[in-house]
Amino acid sequence: MATISKVRESSRNADINNLATRILKEFSKNDWSSDTYLSPILTELTTLDDDFTLALNRLEAYSQLAEKDEVRDEAIRALFYLVDGYTYIPLPKMKEAAAVIDAVLSQYGMGIQREDYSAESARINSLLTDLAEPDIVKAIANLKGMDDSISILATAQEEFENIAMSQGELIAGKESLASATRLKAEVIQITNGSLIEYMNVMSKVKPETFASISADIAQFVKQNNELAKRRTGKKPDEEKAEAE
Repeated sequence: MATISKVRESSRNADINNLATRILKEFSKNDWSSDTYLSPILTELTTLDDDFTLALNRLEAYSQLAEKDEVRDEAIRALFYLVDGYTYIPLPKMKEAAAVIDAVLSQYGMGIQREDYSAESARINSLLTDLAEPDIVKAIANLKGMDDSISILATAQEEFENIAMSQGELIAGKESLASATRLKAEVIQITNGSLIEYMNVMSKVKPETFASISADIAQFVKQNNELAKRRTGKKPDEEKAEAE
């Protein structure tokens, strides 16, 4: 008869979320509403797992947005450095053109890359609008690579805004990280402290009802713990001590 081990606390957020989902899916194959002890546990675990999934989705959305933000920040720096370099070129026509563009950039400053996402987006869009003015476009045409640099920034900004719009309310940043960390701990606590202990007892008391599903859950937990063990590199005796 399979005994379910405790879930390793070193498991990753996504792995715990996947484990809880698999366990709940297994329970959903039967009606456990008549079990007055197990039913509330499953209800609580379902709520936690749903919230956990949402928190992880928010983290993924924030991560994607952060990557796009870094791309546009690099584009901002590249544009400013390019213009600055042209202002030192001892060729009157190019130097004058650089001065025209530099005057526009000076109204914004490279510090716009350190503003919050929404403020930075507004400033970049305003900058791109100013750079599209006819007299500025003429100056840009006199400087090799300038048009490409601006196009790269415009593309980076568009990609950032596309992600921001598609993810909408999912984006929450640090709040999502804190939420996911808390929910992981709560899922592990109810799984180890209530569910697993109960299932281990009931698989012996009522094997005809609990033995099969306990064996499945034991396998799920074993797979999760082996994965966590490989990632942390703990020795077998440490693994045994943690499971006890």
